[in-house]
Amino acid sequence: MQHQYELRSKMANDKIIAFPPLDAKLEYYSDWVVRMQIKLEEKLCYYAVEHDPPVADADGEELDPEILADFNQQNNKAHAQIAKHLGPYALNIIKPYIHLATAMWEALRMAYSNKSASNQANLLVKPLTTKMSESDAIENLCNHG
Repeated sequence: MQHQYELRSKMANDKIIAFPPLDAKLEYYSDWVVRMQIKLEEKLCYYAVEHDPPVADADGEELDPEILADFNQQNNKAHAQIAKHLGPYALNIIKPYIHLATAMWEALRMAYSNKSASNQANLLVKPLTTKMSESDAIENLCNHG
């Protein structure tokens, strides 16, 4: 009886990572994209990754506020989900694009699709060159990345 308790306790304490974050391994990117696309579709926000924000027509017709609100909600969900599944290397790539899911997605695609030696070295060096002081907020660092 005690053995079962120990086994359950050990299983509860061991974390199983089913969706590892995207980090410096370029070869993992294609798997990560599939997993992230499925997650974003499940959260009903993949549209915000595929499309730019809606704008008013060239004819001067005003944009429907409900359409804009729906897009903004999807965009917020999408970029939060993407950021949640990134390691330090990938976070450095998206810092300048944190407010728009399409821009984050494209920045990651460009960085991880480029398999040149110089790009791989750049992915490894970015986190090392990021400097922060104790008073720095992560939000400020991301906005000025």
